[in-house]
Amino acid sequence: MYNLELMEHAYSRFFHNIFKNYRVNEDIHVLDVGCGDGRDSARFKQMGMNLHLMDIDLSRVLRSAGILLEFPGEGYLDSIYSMDIRDVDFFEKFHAVWANASLLHIPKDDFYLTFEKIYNSLKIGGVFYFSFKEGIGTEYDKTGRFFQYMTKDYIFDVLSEFPFKKIDFWENKDYRYNDRVTNWLNFVVTKK
Repeated sequence: MYNLELMEHAYSRFFHNIFKNYRVNEDIHVLDVGCGDGRDSARFKQMGMNLHLMDIDLSRVLRSAGILLEFPGEGYLDSIYSMDIRDVDFFEKFHAVWANASLLHIPKDDFYLTFEKIYNSLKIGGVFYFSFKEGIGTEYDKTGRFFQYMTKDYIFDVLSEFPFKKIDFWENKDYRYNDRVTNWLNFVVTKK
């Protein structure tokens, strides 16, 4: 999902929640799950955040790391992980987790486990942003990538299983994919 106006809106809500819970000059660590080309991490580096990149595809995480090393900003690249979020065992390591259009590649049967892993990786007061394409069912794109579509009701049900203290939710439409309108469900939640 990349539309500059829509992404700036998501960044703004994410940053607002982070800086509500942590000092602006605090050493803030962000895990970018499914970091892809590093575009979002570059924005976080500009904000002075310390980055931990994760992508299941080693070539993507290495490309992102290379881009970030060249990108200006006060933040720094702390670590890279070429792994699946379902395989992590972090405990209260990150101030924030960003998962923009990345968890939609995980089957619905693994959602509770995935959210549990992310919840455990957040420090108290930690902020978690994620987005999904709205819909029902699954599909594979032309390249063979798996997509799990979600309804907001299902995601709210999953979130209710965890003690998040705040849920910020909004929807937006994107007109770039497959000549059809995609409705994106966006969430920012904070760990108690």
